[in-house]
Formats: sequence, C-alpha cells, structure tokens
Amino acid sequence: MVDALETYVLARKTWHAHMDKAMRDAASGAGYSGEDVLQWMESWGDAVEKAEPKPLTSL
Repeated sequence: MVDALETYVLARKTWHAHMDKAMRDAASGAGYSGEDVLQWMESWGDAVEKAEPKPLTSL
C-alpha cells in the first residue's frame, strides 16, 4: 500500500511540476507543437521518457 501511495504522489508531483512550467511558458508567449507535447506526455512513466519539447515560437 505504501509503495502504491508513494508512486501516486510522485506521479502527481511530477505532473504538477510540468503543468506549472507549461503555465509559465504560456504566460511568456512560448508556443509548442501539440503533437510533440502529446508524444512527450504519453511517454511519462515509461522506462525512457521523451525529452521535454522545445518551444517553436514566441508569440
């Protein structure tokens, strides 16, 4: 049970950290490829996660 809770909490903490960064990026005008973002997010939790996408443009 403890392992399951630790895994859940770590996953939520990681998700929140990524979302906080995404919100800061959006506020600064950075733009990303939706496909790149989805592929990156789908790799979360894999043995080898994809690298965070790089901004395409600044609005």
